[in-house]
Amino acid sequence: MHKLYFFRNQITSRVLVSPVFRMDSAILSQIGEHRPGLRIRGDHWVPFAVLTGVKRPETLQAIQAHVVKKVSKDPIAYYRLPLPETKRNPFVPRPPRSKNPFAQKAQKPFQRVDPLAPWTVPEDVKAKVIDLCKTLTFNPVVKAEVESSLSAPLIGEAIVGEEANTEHGDSVIPSDYELGQYTIWWEREQYRYLVEESAEGLVWPEFVEHRKLKLIRNRYPAVPGFDVKALDDAASLGASQPTSTTVV
Repeated sequence: MHKLYFFRNQITSRVLVSPVFRMDSAILSQIGEHRPGLRIRGDHWVPFAVLTGVKRPETLQAIQAHVVKKVSKDPIAYYRLPLPETKRNPFVPRPPRSKNPFAQKAQKPFQRVDPLAPWTVPEDVKAKVIDLCKTLTFNPVVKAEVESSLSAPLIGEAIVGEEANTEHGDSVIPSDYELGQYTIWWEREQYRYLVEESAEGLVWPEFVEHRKLKLIRNRYPAVPGFDVKALDDAASLGASQPTSTTVV
């Protein structure tokens, strides 16, 4: 089984998506902050959602490719290194000053923050949750894996059970996706309902189960496939996932 972590920054609320818990600094290219010499601070990133139950690495890569829509090759312009200044020709006279250097500069208005303002979901978190729902709903690779995990005899038994319930007047219909179920572990229950509250009319697929995410020391997720003693992904799963530099 494979996992997909969704991390949020506790300071900037930016979001990173990684198949491993110990992220490499190169993953900052997802948000355009992979500056030279910059190392990722693992204690600044907390998982707010973990997707488990993915069986094939091809499916995991397809989900990550649709959720992470763009990876920047170069850092964003705000973080780019300044260009070297050329030396001025001393024989060329200086141009006249456009502004008075002794004039007082206008002070920018100070933006006050209301300490009693209610907490709102960050926009990056909201966008990633909606993208994850779209991927699990419409991605053909995910659909193929879910359908392949269903066996024909058990589907037949479900149909027979449905007919028996109909004869007895029972309206309970068993789900066909019980065997190919994914699980999403949520840090906040509010994140789960962002899909239903959006204006796109999305709903989570039937094969997705939602559970509460327990964080050890407010950082390490207690999910299947995570070693809570080593505080890292289990060794059996780490062999099939891309390696990354350990960041504490």
